[in-house]
Amino acid sequence: MYHLVQKAGMSRCFSRIFAAIFICGLFSSFAFAQGADVPRVISYQGQISSNSGVPLSGDESVTVTLYADPISRHVIWRGKYDVTITNGLFTVLLGKGAYPLPMSDSLNRQLWVGIQIGESEEMKL
Repeated sequence: MYHLVQKAGMSRCFSRIFAAIFICGLFSSFAFAQGADVPRVISYQGQISSNSGVPLSGDESVTVTLYADPISRHVIWRGKYDVTITNGLFTVLLGKGAYPLPMSDSLNRQLWVGIQIGESEEMKL
């Protein structure tokens, strides 16, 4: 009789351990799935004017490039977007659409920005 009680106790112990492992695995996979759904975008707003200082308006393509160095040799990321410029202001969601941002370890440093409006020369910021 004593031996059966011991086995039942061990079985109950293994069941509890298995249930705890299963619940931990379930929560960690849920947390991983939640992290994968977080959008990775950076909202960037710029102001553009003509050489005489008049704010521009209209639809343009804007190419944004992120560089790892101040002399623009090492490109981290580049994206081209169609934007509407209103009274010189435009907003771009970097990483949205066909140009996803790289992993955060590539972005976790000092970066330099290059902006090109249409076919004009890139402006380094």
